[in-house]
Amino acid sequence: MASGKLKYKIFISGTIEALSGLHIGGNDAGMGLAGSDITVLRNAGRTPPEPFIPGSSLKGKLRSLLEKSRGEFGPPTIKSRGVAGPTNDPTSVAGMLFGTSYLAQGESGNPLRLIVYDCPLNTESAEKLLEMKGLERPFTEVKREAAIDRVTAVAASREIERVVEGAVFDMNLVVNIYDDDDDGKILKALASTLLMLNDDYLGGHGSRGYGRVKVAVAESGLTVKTAASYEDGSVAISLAEVLPESAKAFAPLAK
Repeated sequence: MASGKLKYKIFISGTIEALSGLHIGGNDAGMGLAGSDITVLRNAGRTPPEPFIPGSSLKGKLRSLLEKSRGEFGPPTIKSRGVAGPTNDPTSVAGMLFGTSYLAQGESGNPLRLIVYDCPLNTESAEKLLEMKGLERPFTEVKREAAIDRVTAVAASREIERVVEGAVFDMNLVVNIYDDDDDGKILKALASTLLMLNDDYLGGHGSRGYGRVKVAVAESGLTVKTAASYEDGSVAISLAEVLPESAKAFAPLAK
């Protein structure tokens, strides 16, 4: 459990490439614009509005994968609909990375260490996708499916908007490391979970082939600052220079 004194801020930047159509749901009130029943989330601040991966979606998926791989679950809750909820064990890796509740643990709570930012569409990728022909809306396709009612056997069609295969998103993570932390254990767990995501899926409808992704992190995307760096204005330096063994954990994610 953390002593409360920050030791390092570790910055992890990379990309997430869609290897199949990717659906992370938006507001279906505007479905008429997309010609689909279920639309994707878009950044309205861009012209044209670009799809993005919310930090909350990526973080939730990483937590789920990490807890499943290590069997680190908490008791069932109303929010988890009666199944195992997030762990409240501050000594677990999931509890260290994602934090635990002070309310649930009394004075034994744990601050979260992992910050996950929204992943915008990569600029170069956006330019290529805008040139793609045959799309019903910029950056996305509409997947038409038939849903079969198990009781009546009646087929009902539905249309799902997906970000097209080949789209690339910029990923940025920050990990706070405190004085008493085992940085190697924490970063190895994060790296292995990002690698595991490559063999799983992101977003909705993954069991039907949606959301296959490739996460890539180059060594140049691994940097670190100490708490003192913010006092003297020092720039971030390579993680490999400060924590070489931790940096090696991300080698399987290199492009």
